Amino acid sequence: MTDDREYIETVVAAVKAESPQIRSVELRSVSAILPPWTAGSHVRVRLPNGETRSYSLINADPDSVAIDRPQSYRLGVRLEESSKGGSRYIHDLKPGDHVWISKPENRFPLEPGEQRPLLLAGGIGVTPLLSMAATLRASGAGFDMVYAGRARDQLAFLSELEALCDGNLAIHTDDQSGILDMAAILNGLAADRPVYICGPKPMLDAAIEYARQQEWPAGRLNFEIFAEPQSQEGDQPFDVELSPSGKRVHVAADQTILAALLAAGEDVMYDCERGDCGMCQARVLAGVPDHRDYYLSDADRASNELIQTCVSRSKTPLLVLEFDQ
Repeated sequence: MTDDREYIETVVAAVKAESPQIRSVELRSVSAILPPWTAGSHVRVRLPNGETRSYSLINADPDSVAIDRPQSYRLGVRLEESSKGGSRYIHDLKPGDHVWISKPENRFPLEPGEQRPLLLAGGIGVTPLLSMAATLRASGAGFDMVYAGRARDQLAFLSELEALCDGNLAIHTDDQSGILDMAAILNGLAADRPVYICGPKPMLDAAIEYARQQEWPAGRLNFEIFAEPQSQEGDQPFDVELSPSGKRVHVAADQTILAALLAAGEDVMYDCERGDCGMCQARVLAGVPDHRDYYLSDADRASNELIQTCVSRSKTPLLVLEFDQ
């Protein structure tokens, strides 16, 4: 992977089990000053094999010093059953271990001065929204929050959220109330109220579909997805031809285009691996893409001229792609 980021050496100061599946890790810099950050930011953690994974920075302290002049960074990570090494690596960390991280980046910013935002968290998607709640509380801005999960004992950082939200937190658990009804939550919101949502793919898909049906203006629904790409029933293998080299790479039924290209030695820019950042985008010169991203507009998808290679696939046996040099 081409990666021009500057990495910071940190040491694990503390680890804590926040739920049966989620662990928080506090990192302190070995020598450099930790840069300030804003709610919604993430860092990339370098794994022992050289790969990197993105994790949200979390803060539950309404004192702005915690993010303006941080003494440490705190991450919250869920151990995924299908982990390829990222979440397992984090969960195995112990105090004293050294970890290399990038400087913070923010693709999920909280816009200032908005009318009473609604924060909607699902599972581990609570991490960036916890920081947003702290920022809003610090500014004195009003907000409401909904936190959904399978069961109450799986809701990480709940006590910290309850303190921050001061009575404006609604809890939804599947074991008590069934599947979350997204339309019931979003229906009736004042037209000037923005929504920030982070959680699993079905939750995000439901919110996006509701916003489309109600013709919400661009920018009202703000989201970040916490899910790795998953193969779907009926996925077929196909080939990718790279222009202008003509090199062909086979993509297996359970493999992403990006993964196949990296395995073939191609140096492709990428970041989120969830289809929401646009960094791995390529131009489609031939073939028909199967769009599965959250980055392209409806018009871009209809044109079939662009593809996000970390999640999308092909409807034809061959795709001819061209990346920016």
